[in-house]
Amino acid sequence: MRSGIEQIEKNRLTVSPFHPSSVIFKGIYALHLNAYQQTFDRSYIGIQLFDDLVTSPRSSMNFIMNFLEVDPNIELNTAHKNARIKPKQMPEDARVMLTDFYSESIVRLGEMLDRDPAHWLSA
Repeated sequence: MRSGIEQIEKNRLTVSPFHPSSVIFKGIYALHLNAYQQTFDRSYIGIQLFDDLVTSPRSSMNFIMNFLEVDPNIELNTAHKNARIKPKQMPEDARVMLTDFYSESIVRLGEMLDRDPAHWLSA
């Protein structure tokens, strides 16, 4: 079985990892959030983390509905439709490599969002 790093190398895009179209570049969330904050008034930016959606789906949906100025009293089905599908686990060496690569951006994102990023940094 190939290690995670070998799989990433085999499947990598032909463009530079830092080219704006690359998957690696798109994962540098602090960089992108900073660009939005420099361009738009903060009242036009609504940030909702997947972590919050998983732990508090109703609260997350209320935040989104209020941000979009949609009636928050609309009944929404927040049940997970694909509960039977189990995502594949990322190989440990790939997880460690990516956590190390993104760590600086993760810390910066935590500061920007006033959130503790510790669990995002555990590989």
